Amino acid sequence: MANRKISDLTALTAPASGDLLPIVDISEAAAADKNKKITIQSLFQGIPVNVGIGTSSPAVNLDVVSATGTRIRSSYTNDSGSRDAGFEIYGDISGSFATRASFTYTGNSGLTSLGSSLDLAFSTASTERARIDSSGRLLVGTSADSGGALLQVNGDRIRIGTAKTPASATATGTTGEIAWDANYIYVCTATNTWKRTAIATW
Repeated sequence: MANRKISDLTALTAPASGDLLPIVDISEAAAADKNKKITIQSLFQGIPVNVGIGTSSPAVNLDVVSATGTRIRSSYTNDSGSRDAGFEIYGDISGSFATRASFTYTGNSGLTSLGSSLDLAFSTASTERARIDSSGRLLVGTSADSGGALLQVNGDRIRIGTAKTPASATATGTTGEIAWDANYIYVCTATNTWKRTAIATW
């Protein structure tokens, strides 16, 4: 076959793993068997596991390096032609979390950023919904710690959706567990030690 440019070749619209790709070995250009072939499956198996973007020495499977700004962004073009952000990661969400800044999902209203904050925030429709702060506290409905508890919910109720009735005061349990049924609220005050209080009507 005469030499042809890649742009002249017919597009392969539905490649299968057993399809063959022709290869010209430049080092054997003068040899009779210079045209070789490889399957698509074998070609992709030979791709290195580590991929580096902005670095020639990736430290993990996907390593994205940038001096400033957003590290990873996924977005799409909406009906009006402008680009809406799907999600954005800034900083390093890994290991010690020493340099993490924010993970944000904001729907169609643009991105909100925590700047150099060491917190990890989750937002929808440009409104923050939850945050893990630099001390490991989970803040739901608020961005500010109050009282130091590891779980803080800024709302007028919390819900445990399934009833549970411990079999006895010595049923298996871990200190701090809370359960309920139609008649009592149960609290495990020590390992395998439950106490309960009756629920009154009014």
